[in-house]
Amino acid sequence: MGDKTMSIRDANTFKLLVDMGNGSHGEVSINLTGCVIASDGAVIHPDSLSQALAYDGSGNLLTTTVTAPNGNTYVQTLTWTSGKLTGVSQWVKQ
Repeated sequence: MGDKTMSIRDANTFKLLVDMGNGSHGEVSINLTGCVIASDGAVIHPDSLSQALAYDGSGNLLTTTVTAPNGNTYVQTLTWTSGKLTGVSQWVKQ
């Protein structure tokens, strides 16, 4: 039997059955609530990471930068038009 993933409890919680290679299997439960998929395909949890914020001269938030535990840095950019938030980018690996 190969590795298998199945949803349990809710849409964000999964059980992973891992083939240990010796005829046995290990079981891991993963909860992905609050996680996002970044531009490089990595799953990150921005709310659990330290965030550096950058603002424009009008006080509008322009970017949020986080650094994942593996050292990769990700930036989310906000776009403003006439003082109104009009866009939020994906988390982009730098």
